[in-house]
Amino acid sequence: MDIEKKIIEISGMFEPDFRKLQKGKNRLFIDIAIDNPNMLSYYTMQKLDKLNEVNPDYQPFDADTRKQYGIMTKTGRLINALFSDTFNQSKIKNIINGVNAILNNDLKLELLTGIDNVLMAYDGNNYCSEGQSNSSLNNSCMRHSSCQSYLRFYNNYDVDILVLKNNDGVIYGRALVWNEVQGYNNEKLTLMDRIYTCNEKYESLFIEYAKKHNIAYKAKQSYSYKQSVVIDECSVAIDLYIDSKNGCFESDNGCPYLDTFTYCDDNGTLSNYDVDCYALESTNGSYEGNGDYIIIDGERYHQDDVVYSEVYDDYIIADYAIFVDGDYYREDDNCIVYVDGEYYHIDSGNVVYSDYEGSYIHVDNSCFSEHHGDYFNSDDVFYCDIKEDYFLNDTKIWSDLHEADICEELAEYTKMQGSFYRDECDFEYFRDLHTDELVEVYHCNNYVIDYNGNSCSIDEIVVVGGYIFNFETYQEWREM
Repeated sequence: MDIEKKIIEISGMFEPDFRKLQKGKNRLFIDIAIDNPNMLSYYTMQKLDKLNEVNPDYQPFDADTRKQYGIMTKTGRLINALFSDTFNQSKIKNIINGVNAILNNDLKLELLTGIDNVLMAYDGNNYCSEGQSNSSLNNSCMRHSSCQSYLRFYNNYDVDILVLKNNDGVIYGRALVWNEVQGYNNEKLTLMDRIYTCNEKYESLFIEYAKKHNIAYKAKQSYSYKQSVVIDECSVAIDLYIDSKNGCFESDNGCPYLDTFTYCDDNGTLSNYDVDCYALESTNGSYEGNGDYIIIDGERYHQDDVVYSEVYDDYIIADYAIFVDGDYYREDDNCIVYVDGEYYHIDSGNVVYSDYEGSYIHVDNSCFSEHHGDYFNSDDVFYCDIKEDYFLNDTKIWSDLHEADICEELAEYTKMQGSFYRDECDFEYFRDLHTDELVEVYHCNNYVIDYNGNSCSIDEIVVVGGYIFNFETYQEWREM
């Protein structure tokens, strides 16, 4: 699977721009992680330089190469790092959800016909139980067994159901697909209604399906913005309607709650604009006496579709509200961030801002580096016992002299001793018995690594021809 191609498609970027962005963010050759198919991996320029030294003919997508040199990370972390300077949080979240959905490759979309399939797709007993607790699917008002009779209302119209399910038939998402939709340039459209999923990340799969099959779809997955639809890749606001098969309004079994084609006249014609007749906005099967309405930004919303926010001292649309720290916030509020699949207030103490990532990260997965003066994801840094601080993994090198990982920025290499040492490490002068020159021998707490790779005291060494020998070993060698 070409993950990079999928990211380009979901983000809507041109490929040259994405390649330039990748290089600028130092995250190249993105692919599914070898050890964890639910995560991604990539290379940095530093890793590729080292890889090129070892094997100039390397293949970046080779499994063994990626396991050894690739950096594994969560989807959200990588996408945030790539696009934090390009898109807003809402757009970034959509990209993250789209990529995560692709990683769940055991799911498939199927377009089903007939009222029995509609009833099956709406039955909450068939839904995935592992999704978000506040998901649109698991909280849909028509999922109850008491609503099954209302749903037979759809038998009066040319409508199918698009279902996302796994191999066991468990439903992860659904969307009505209306045929014979009229009102657009004297053409009849096929239009996908609001998408209901157990996790937002699956919405992109439905939209990709609609694009592939030339199906119009709602611009926003909500009961609001009824007239905003995407047709041929263009978002438009348009009045649409659907005629009844029977030419009359039939409601003997009750009526379902309709998200988009909410209004119905005596001829049974459904529309996405108020025709001052019936409003099918009830969850109990009725279509009259639908309760109180709240006006928000000039739009009328049923009281069941809004929530009150103490923060704003006002009502906000439920579909665009996020419950965080005991209150509701607008989804696009700058003080709310989406981190590792959850929403947090930036002042909650649960998240910290990382200049390196260009986004917020969860405090439980973060480390602060005094050297860099920044927060990092714990997977991206290592702890150097010698400096008692965190450093980026890309700067990690092994020092035989210290028998520990140290930071490359704070180290130098001594060819004579074949090891890295700290830049402030002590050294002593020794006279080379072969060249008669004074040479510097660096040591850690008066110990060095000799020619044979053994640790020994500087009081027990000699230098011969640029190499360090234990004195006794050197004497034995001379006597041979």
